[in-house]
Amino acid sequence: MTADRRWTTQTGRGRNRRGPRGLGPLGRLAAAASLAVSLLGAGRAAALQCEGEKVTAVAVMGNRTVSDTLIFNKLETREEGLFSEETVRADVTRLYELGYFANISVDVERAEGGVKVAYVVKEKPELREIGFKGNAALSTERLRREMKSKPGEALNERLLVEDQDALSKLYAAEGFPAAEVRYEIVTHTERPEAIAVFTVREGERQAISRIVFSGNDHVPAKRLVTLMQTKRRAPWPLFKWPLSYLYSTGLLDEDAFSDDLERIRAYYASLGYVDMKYGAVEKKLSPDGRFIDIEIAVEEGGTYQVGEVTISGNKIYDTDELRRALTMGPDSVFSPNALQADINAVRALYFAKGHTDAEIASEKRLNPETGRIDIAYAVKEYDPYYVGRIDIRGNTRTKDHVIRREIGVMPGDVFNALKIQRSRERLENTGYFDSVKVASSPGEEGRTQNLSVDLEEGKTGQLSFGAGFSSIDGFIGFAEIAQSNFDALNLPYFTGGGQKLRVRAELGFERQDFLFSFTEPYFMGRKLAAGFDLYSRNSQYLSDYFNEDRLGGDLRLGKAFGEFYRGDVVYKMENVRMDVDDDASAEMRAEDGDSLISSVSFGLSRDTRDSIVFPHRGDVSSVTAEFAGLGGDAEFVKIEAMASQYFVPIESFPDHVVRVAGTAGLGRAYGDSSDIPMSERFFLGGGDSIRGFEYRDVGPRDSNDEPIGGEAMIAGSLEYTFPLVSKIRGAAFFDMGNVYSTPSDFMDGIVASVGMGVRLNLPVGPIKLDYGIPIITDDWTEGENGAFSFNVGTIF
Repeated sequence: MTADRRWTTQTGRGRNRRGPRGLGPLGRLAAAASLAVSLLGAGRAAALQCEGEKVTAVAVMGNRTVSDTLIFNKLETREEGLFSEETVRADVTRLYELGYFANISVDVERAEGGVKVAYVVKEKPELREIGFKGNAALSTERLRREMKSKPGEALNERLLVEDQDALSKLYAAEGFPAAEVRYEIVTHTERPEAIAVFTVREGERQAISRIVFSGNDHVPAKRLVTLMQTKRRAPWPLFKWPLSYLYSTGLLDEDAFSDDLERIRAYYASLGYVDMKYGAVEKKLSPDGRFIDIEIAVEEGGTYQVGEVTISGNKIYDTDELRRALTMGPDSVFSPNALQADINAVRALYFAKGHTDAEIASEKRLNPETGRIDIAYAVKEYDPYYVGRIDIRGNTRTKDHVIRREIGVMPGDVFNALKIQRSRERLENTGYFDSVKVASSPGEEGRTQNLSVDLEEGKTGQLSFGAGFSSIDGFIGFAEIAQSNFDALNLPYFTGGGQKLRVRAELGFERQDFLFSFTEPYFMGRKLAAGFDLYSRNSQYLSDYFNEDRLGGDLRLGKAFGEFYRGDVVYKMENVRMDVDDDASAEMRAEDGDSLISSVSFGLSRDTRDSIVFPHRGDVSSVTAEFAGLGGDAEFVKIEAMASQYFVPIESFPDHVVRVAGTAGLGRAYGDSSDIPMSERFFLGGGDSIRGFEYRDVGPRDSNDEPIGGEAMIAGSLEYTFPLVSKIRGAAFFDMGNVYSTPSDFMDGIVASVGMGVRLNLPVGPIKLDYGIPIITDDWTEGENGAFSFNVGTIF
């Protein structure tokens, strides 16, 4: 190419450098536009004579690769419209902005009944090829994926500039912040063709080795680092693959780093350090140019206390009621975040009564006499709004009544913005829709607001397969078909009624389970969940001396009370078959055969956890009472209670979580039954209860030293989890408890263990691995030396 004199070269600008002398590509575009429009001036007198006349035809000529459609979409001059020189000038400018044309002229010709307008374009050369030089670290294919310019299209320098910037950003993101990218345009002198060549000077790949803070006297550096997207390089580079998803690459992204500094500033402000600022922020390069040390000097400043707090303009709520909604009062540490939260809290009170246009203004003033910040709130209440129409659109499968039962307001109600927001959240939480949009518009009567609920139906059916392994079950695989928006009466589609259907099979070396489950969440039109389960469970891991088969079903009725509480009633009937070996103990052989269990359970639960998977705050608790008899072979009563509390002990370490948990159970046979069947007794030990002991090994045993369970139990756990690296948490725990033969033996001896563990959230599934060591044993558990427990599973 360089030896062919029919090609000429034009150099584009380099990253962060001046371009070649003269006009840059955008400057040349503007100059060309001015020149082309001036060409219209040659016949401007004629054009002016046509001003306001009817346009009979609009034509485009000279384009080869640019489509007529693209050009016409940019034209405001239309056939049957009126001719305007100003509109034509604007048309030409828009065409130049496309970047495909070297020259544009406009011909205006009188015709019968008006004028004809022709846009004559000269395209830039066709971009025949895009080449790359100097790219050793990133492949040509990787670079091509960032390009907007495409071979075969007209040469567009604006796109080439954008491509150059995109490649520079790509290199920076891949650890080459000093990389330089230039482009050259090589044009053929005889044919309308051009080649774009991008030349890269990559430099050294740079990784962050350290992030060091100074001056942070009140916030630990570890906490500040957790706020940052920018992370240091993984400590073990040899494990970059396949564990790269666990660690940061340590590459510096300037945009992300700027965001990090603002995030840290906002965090300080939330703690009351409103004057916090940065001293020097330095990025020091190692001598070999491969590593970066980031040093951030923080000047925290001091905190301010709140002085006087006044509220004015309020009539609907008295001042004391509004004050109770505020978190910042006199002597509190002032924080802009807390101030905004207090404004939102007061606004929420007014929103709840329909005053959606209420204005809550705040004025803060530093009192020079006290050195405190006085806050004055001014309220403008206005009249309330009421709900007008509620229009539902887009529900092609889900029935209207299924949607309306999740909406907490009705026409004529006060326009409670908080209830409407919660209604949107409830609709989203159903899982029926990919998109839920709730909007309001002025109603037809007075101060009313109509609601429109626009929905986009989602996929609610699921076919899943999975596999897992645990120290209790061994290997297990499963298949499941589920429909969360089932409708038993909607033949043949069976969707849209908001019911839940689940069919699941689990097959493994130690157990085989089958389940058919159905739930109607609004039984008889009331917020009352009703359902049933049919199941078969075969368990071979419970003992070395017997297998257990359960075949049965249940009927369920449940109701939520408020946001956190729920009550349930369950009737269960199942046949339990114990296949006991001949060499088992006499006590265990007495359990051999079939037993019909017929029972009713009453339960009350509470759940305020902020997350079901990895909770940081909140609690979950329940109490259940089961009464068996009712025509079955066994008569007994069991009461079981459990509670778990999660909290963050040190606010500056929000990912460090403590869990305190306890559970207790009591059971007693009555009537014709002398004992609770072994299949219904309490067992402890293993990964789900008292770690460090083998599965079900805590508690009474028979003459073969085999666990046989008891009629009473108690267990407690204290667990502390903390982040290690991304995706991995460490755990330290203390477990205690025991199982007792009868309630009269309750608390007669305790076993305990301590241990460590890890929690991994990996693509293959969540993994929980613990190792516990017994520190207190009894006659039944003496000699236990410790045990691993682990669990892994996934859906694919």
